[in-house]
Amino acid sequence: MKHWLVALMMVFVGGAAAVSCAKGGTVDPSEVSTGAGGGTGATGSGGAGGTSTAQGSGGTTSGSGGSGGMNPCEGVLCDMPPPNECDGAGLKVYATVGTCDGGACTYGATTESCPNGCSGGACLGDPCLGVTCNTAPPPTCVDVSTLEVPQEPGTCNGGLCSYMSTLVNCPFGCDADQCEGDPCASVMCNQPAASYCFDADHLRVSDPPGVCDPQDGLCDYPTHDEYCAFGCANGACNNDPCIGVVCPAKVSYCSDANTVVQFDEGQCINGLPCTYASMAVNCPNGCVNGQCIACTVDAQCGSGKWCSGNQCLPCSEDLHCGATCIACGGATPKCNGVACVQCLTNAQCAAGNWCNGSSQCEACNTPQHCGPACAACGGQTPICGPSGCVECLNDVDCGAGEWCSAMTCQTCNTDQHCGASCVACGGATPHCNGASCVECLTAADCNVGEDCGPASTCIPAVGCVPPAAACTTGGTQDGGCANPYRISRNDAGTASGFTVNNTYGLCNRANNFTTGNCGGNTGSDAEYRLFMLKGETANITLTRGASTCTIGWAGTISLKIYEAACNADCTMCPQTCSTIDHCVQNNNQNTNFVAPSDGWYTIVVDSAGPVDDKGGVFYLNVKLTCSGGSCACQ
Repeated sequence: MKHWLVALMMVFVGGAAAVSCAKGGTVDPSEVSTGAGGGTGATGSGGAGGTSTAQGSGGTTSGSGGSGGMNPCEGVLCDMPPPNECDGAGLKVYATVGTCDGGACTYGATTESCPNGCSGGACLGDPCLGVTCNTAPPPTCVDVSTLEVPQEPGTCNGGLCSYMSTLVNCPFGCDADQCEGDPCASVMCNQPAASYCFDADHLRVSDPPGVCDPQDGLCDYPTHDEYCAFGCANGACNNDPCIGVVCPAKVSYCSDANTVVQFDEGQCINGLPCTYASMAVNCPNGCVNGQCIACTVDAQCGSGKWCSGNQCLPCSEDLHCGATCIACGGATPKCNGVACVQCLTNAQCAAGNWCNGSSQCEACNTPQHCGPACAACGGQTPICGPSGCVECLNDVDCGAGEWCSAMTCQTCNTDQHCGASCVACGGATPHCNGASCVECLTAADCNVGEDCGPASTCIPAVGCVPPAAACTTGGTQDGGCANPYRISRNDAGTASGFTVNNTYGLCNRANNFTTGNCGGNTGSDAEYRLFMLKGETANITLTRGASTCTIGWAGTISLKIYEAACNADCTMCPQTCSTIDHCVQNNNQNTNFVAPSDGWYTIVVDSAGPVDDKGGVFYLNVKLTCSGGSCACQ
């Protein structure tokens, strides 16, 4: 603002128009002074100073300036003021735009107050301005138990921060400018020092747990002293030197012809060797081999004893047994110490026998001793059978709902053994469903025209009754889908079934069936049709026979079965070949085909290779298992 005030103070000099230099020599029309020579609205003549601009300034209408000499300030830019300078405690500030006079620039100046002093041409700022005192110096130990801790924030004075301090007592000492921690904080006093001998017969033992000394963090343990009966060495009481020591018997000896020296049992006093007490005994009949002579013949010994090696011995062995000292043999070859018996151990009995508590050999036919190995029965085979341990011998050996068959417990789920009581089914309920006797399990258990219902009882059949044509024959084996050979249910339902026994060949036959995903779609084929009720089974066997055509078999034959189901009420039973149920390529195959619905089924024997005089004969057998056991038709 002060700079602009300098610019506004410019005045007319000598009647000439002076131009403001506030914007570095650029003329602002608002700052042009009007010359005295021109009239308003007309071209005016300039004063003695000459024209001030190329346009003149005679008024709102442009005009030519007056004539005169050169202006020494023309082209001079007054925009480089001297630097500000200190004027005592104040600051002298020059305007940024000066005025030109006679070709020289002059700049106005003002003096500003500097509350914090002036230096180097600038006011000094507040030394604490922008200073944040949030970085206190680190704590320090003022003595061995006191820590001085500066507190944040601090205060700024003259640009420097100062902080208040708090003195903290260090109960465990102050070192390295920090309070020492509790030396016992993580100390576990459970490892006492090793025991030691403090004299020849005493052991000093430190007892856990100990107590931590807060002065040094070390553990102190209470102690107790133990007396060592066998001395103390290497920090432990010595063991009894007689532990584990066995003093062997010391053999008697003859000290002279009539004296034997005998020894008591040895005693361990302080380890080996053992000490023995001895006694001399007079032998009236003489002393031999460390023993007094007791006898020379059996008669000199009492009952139940015999003379052996000049000594009377008990009659307790096989050759001297019992009160009469007889020799055992025959059926009782062993002595049990009292009498002759048949056996003492199982090994002394024949195979498949064991020695019982009466020392008699007994057959191994009990659960405790069973079979050739006389093993004990248990677990899944707790009963002793004719040849070893088995699960059962009779039904009573099995649990509820089980019966014994071939010495094995079986579930009672057959017609002969049914349900929890294992009864035999019969009468109106001849079949077992696994839990009880019922009338039927499948339709085969019922009469013709009946099915086995959900309650396992025979109920009227809902399905079709085979049409009359199903029990007749007709058509041809090369008749395609329209007129195949019709197999009679009566023929297929016999024990031997319907058979083509290598009597029909595929030489030059038509290729009527080209569908199926098992191959054989390019060669000759033979077709047969059979009516089946839902759930009935046809056992079909197909075997490729000899090559009887001009050219032999070209590949593997296929068995295909096409389905044509009757409608829901069986009023219509089409004879088509659009749905294939079975397709297997194999020269020797057998399959049990179960009808998924009531209707006509076309059985196709299909060969591989082009249709010409190629291939041969085949064997085909179809056996039908009829629903309810009857293959009858309408």
